[in-house]
Amino acid sequence: MRLFEPKHAPMQEPELSPAMKARLEQLDDRMDRFERIVKDIRLEWDEMYDKFRLLYARVSRRIQEAAKLDPDPQESTQDAPGRTIRPLPGYGHAPLPIAARKVPGTNYGG
Repeated sequence: MRLFEPKHAPMQEPELSPAMKARLEQLDDRMDRFERIVKDIRLEWDEMYDKFRLLYARVSRRIQEAAKLDPDPQESTQDAPGRTIRPLPGYGHAPLPIAARKVPGTNYGG
């Protein structure tokens, strides 16, 4: 005698209608497509990460070589002193007055 005797018949898969079988095949195909897309995206990101890492290594090496050639830390390598790009409104400073925001000949700002 077995320790655990089954008290019911073994489970069987239910019969699926042709419409349900077709829908399951569609979903299976769709899942396969999504898996391929995700795999392609991962490969693309891996390639981009490798390219970025290589470029970063090149830039770092050039900076180190430049530092070896010119050990004087007082000199700046910046083209122009101070800030050369105007900050965007709303990022770290007071907003522009309303008159300065108006664009002549348009409905923008006023």
